[in-house]
Amino acid sequence: MRDSQGGQWAWASHGGSVYQAHRDVHVNHLPLPAPPGTDPASLAARRRQADAMADSARVEEARAAYADMLDAHRQVLGPDHDDTLDVLGSLAWCNEVLNAHVHALDQYVELHRRCTIRWGPRHKQTLWAQQGLMNTVGVTRGPAEACQLGADLLDGCRSTHGVAATPTLDAMRGYAWWLWSAGRATEARDLYADLYHALPTHHPARTAAEAEYHRWRAVVSYPRRMNRLPDRVRRYSRSAQQAYRDGYT
Repeated sequence: MRDSQGGQWAWASHGGSVYQAHRDVHVNHLPLPAPPGTDPASLAARRRQADAMADSARVEEARAAYADMLDAHRQVLGPDHDDTLDVLGSLAWCNEVLNAHVHALDQYVELHRRCTIRWGPRHKQTLWAQQGLMNTVGVTRGPAEACQLGADLLDGCRSTHGVAATPTLDAMRGYAWWLWSAGRATEARDLYADLYHALPTHHPARTAAEAEYHRWRAVVSYPRRMNRLPDRVRRYSRSAQQAYRDGYT
């Protein structure tokens, strides 16, 4: 092609630069093409493939796939993009499932911080990240800190989803577990007692709430039922093991 003054332009054979014949050289470096598999469409396809691995219980393969594409998502889409946060959350979940709690904790901390800044502390994505954070904090730092996160999580789920919605019941179940781990089983029982008595008779969640309420009542009355049987007791008959759980031996 030609410029406005009649000079002939031609592409250089390397470096993406352009020169003008019979004139001074003008270097104009063009952006290099993205590496294969890192454009938005390819990243979306890779993410769907990793999701399929996770859904089919191939968690180790899914973790490797999510870890491999996380940096590309951050560079191409940005660290706060929906898809980037989705990959980060999926990677944290895989690490949690595979008992890599230290790595999961770092990822949940980052995810919760970014979701809070972007959507606020009561958004459903932020609450999901907080639930994962509660569980990994409980494993790595102890149940006391997990209970603090769990109390705030349950309040947030109640205000966002409702008192008997599935995310709220999931959060309550996890919070109750950490309460028991911290030696506060009576508080877990009271959570379900309040829920059970607050729901109408024909509410679809009332049966599950009643079952959990009676379960935690039994835990409070017979604390050995939640503990692993000692080796010596495991050699007993089933009736003797049950008697031990019920506190008779």
